[in-house]
Amino acid sequence: MGHMATIITTVGGSLSNSFATVEEADAILADAPFDTSGWDDIEYEGDGPKAQRLILAAQLMAFLPWKGYRVYTNQALCFPRSFQVDTTVMLDAVKEIQTYLAWFGVHRGIVNMSDPGQGIDSPEIKSLSLGGFLGVTFASDALRKPSDAILEFLQVGDWVVYLKAVELMSQFRGFGADERPELLEQVD
Repeated sequence: MGHMATIITTVGGSLSNSFATVEEADAILADAPFDTSGWDDIEYEGDGPKAQRLILAAQLMAFLPWKGYRVYTNQALCFPRSFQVDTTVMLDAVKEIQTYLAWFGVHRGIVNMSDPGQGIDSPEIKSLSLGGFLGVTFASDALRKPSDAILEFLQVGDWVVYLKAVELMSQFRGFGADERPELLEQVD
């Protein structure tokens, strides 16, 4: 029996590890415009394997260039953001993006994980690992940021996720010292 993951969805919380609960993810994927029947086949023990996929997807989202800034002191996750009207409620789009990443990226990555002894058939990727959650080693001439790889994955493979995410993304990562809003008090 594997490690049981516990979902914590406190908006802006310092211990939060997911935007969506397993139940919310189940509902989102049940209404998805594509086949997600494999999600229902994942064994459900407490929060278990589905929760692990959601938690990893939330961690992956931190590598993407979102609009605005985090709002709370010691906020664990990349949302809520300063552009939101109500920072006490998680945006449905964020829950959907996380759920689709958990399904398309994390779950399929785990299911299709090749034998560690096999090489990766790519001139740019030297090695890939999901065992330590996610690890990608690029060839020395293909130095890239994790966000580049995730964005490429979204654009090429999962356009539904990309279209939802692009509305919340920023084109620029920089900011001036007086542009950053003051953080609100810690939630937990």
